[in-house]
Amino acid sequence: MKNLRILALALASAAMLAACSGTNSTNAASDAASAATDASEAAVSVEAVASDAMSEASEAADAASDAASDAASMAASESN
Repeated sequence: MKNLRILALALASAAMLAACSGTNSTNAASDAASAATDASEAAVSVEAVASDAMSEASEAADAASDAASDAASMAASESN
């Protein structure tokens, strides 16, 4: 009976070592870190694009405001 326990323990240990030593095994922590890095880089990219778009929108709004102000000034001066 004791020999059977030792044999079972030896087989279980060998199976665990074989499973852990495979070269094709995946590393969950590495995969998670890689995914987090990819997501972080994507967020930075989106932020940069959004920032550029907001700057362009602000410039367009300023130009439209200036044009409206100029048109109002011209209309006021023509009416006098």
